[in-house]
Amino acid sequence: MVMLILKLILFVVLTSIPFLYHFLIKPRRESVKKYRNVFTAAQPHMSKLKKSVWRLGTHLINFYDKMKHREKPRKFFTLLLLLFLLGIQGVDNFASGEVAATYKTMAKEKRLDQLSISGKKTAAPFMQRKMNNYLYPFLTRPLVYLITFGMTLLFFSYKLANRILTKIHNSKRILIGVSCVIILFSFFDEGRYILLSEVLFVIAMAALFYPNFHDPAAPKGRKPIPQRYTVERKAA
Repeated sequence: MVMLILKLILFVVLTSIPFLYHFLIKPRRESVKKYRNVFTAAQPHMSKLKKSVWRLGTHLINFYDKMKHREKPRKFFTLLLLLFLLGIQGVDNFASGEVAATYKTMAKEKRLDQLSISGKKTAAPFMQRKMNNYLYPFLTRPLVYLITFGMTLLFFSYKLANRILTKIHNSKRILIGVSCVIILFSFFDEGRYILLSEVLFVIAMAALFYPNFHDPAAPKGRKPIPQRYTVERKAA
């Protein structure tokens, strides 16, 4: 039961990520200098606790800016994403195990009819399809575990992870397509593919947060000076 509650909490947290990112982390337009984000607008009226939260948000914004120019923060971000994806699949696996144990116990006691939302009795054997079952979304199919773990394996390589996140970040079509897949598999097969939606949702949110890399070696809008010209100047 603990894992089921944890999975519900995880769902609420994942749902709130886009709103937190938009209002607390992502800076607003450059034209609005006085109140670029919620932190700067609320800072004069904050208490000590709120100021500590504000400092944490400031560190997140600074980390976001560092990701634009340095490789190490980007690698650290992809590592956090990888651990988060593995954590989601681990929680879902434990939740599915608890549901399977519940099915076995209720099947032995012949109480499977109590799992139906409509109240109709279901005389189906254990692990067969049961319509209108409120525990069904927690019973993930084995095929979904293989697909999600295969997707997670791609993020063990920083180059692949960087390429995937950058591609989603820069393409609205890919983002819309991923969003449609997330919505589809959230309800498909009575929720037994919802783990795939969760993994894709986390990847999509990470891609929105993931900025494009700007090489700090050359100033923006100018070409770097060739090495041979600097050598000629020194010789002169």
